[in-house]
Amino acid sequence: MLIDVDSLDLLLERNVSGIVVLDARPAEDFLAGRVLGARNVDVSSQRPIIRSERDLTGFNEILLEIFRTAGVDRNSKVIVYDDGSGTAAARGAWMLHYLGHLDVQVLDGGFAEWGKCNKVVEDGPDRNIYAMGNINILSSRDCMANADDIVAGEHIVLDVRSNEEFNGVNMRGNPRGGHIPGAIRMGHEVLVDDAGKYRSPDDIKSTLIEHGIGHSSSVVVYCQSGARSSHTYIGLHIAGVRRIRNYIGSWYEWSRRDDLPLG
Repeated sequence: MLIDVDSLDLLLERNVSGIVVLDARPAEDFLAGRVLGARNVDVSSQRPIIRSERDLTGFNEILLEIFRTAGVDRNSKVIVYDDGSGTAAARGAWMLHYLGHLDVQVLDGGFAEWGKCNKVVEDGPDRNIYAMGNINILSSRDCMANADDIVAGEHIVLDVRSNEEFNGVNMRGNPRGGHIPGAIRMGHEVLVDDAGKYRSPDDIKSTLIEHGIGHSSSVVVYCQSGARSSHTYIGLHIAGVRRIRNYIGSWYEWSRRDDLPLG
């Protein structure tokens, strides 16, 4: 699920058809400098609370609007990046996986690595006009969990927030603090190296084993709003774990539902 800067640069240099590069950073960063030809997308402001099919349909429509407006087609090869191998790019990649679009990669090291390697950049307003994409929903539940899935108790529940959030010391504006009962805590940052790039598959596997997660484990991962959990979703994929679901509502939803228990 990763692509390095040299490989992306080669794809762009060869003008390979069907490539769509998505910049998941804030608009002001996009305007200040970006990968040549990148399109800015907001994949970070959604805070879904999904308790019904109507809620799910609404979330699906939001995602389709985001990616269709960016010109993503069913057959597009999508590369998503942010400042590093960060949570925004991972959230965008997870969203595409959720829609069933599997031809997506995260730029390892992100725009920081792109600039460090002196790759071509552009800045200023994006004056290109993109044809509306035709991406659609192929499958929408294989990599998403909701609160009911967690309550059912059939998965390892992995909390990738900070220790302070896990213990309810840092409330982050939520009405209730703490964690989901039975959750294992593993900070999402342990999956990257000092340069902000994902660690090797073997290194990630070793870390996961320390937390009781193996190749065949069924894992539901959550954080505050689905960003750090998306980052971990990518990391687990890199390590070969395939039964992974992202609880996109995460603690934002769980803390706001009095019918759900606290740990």
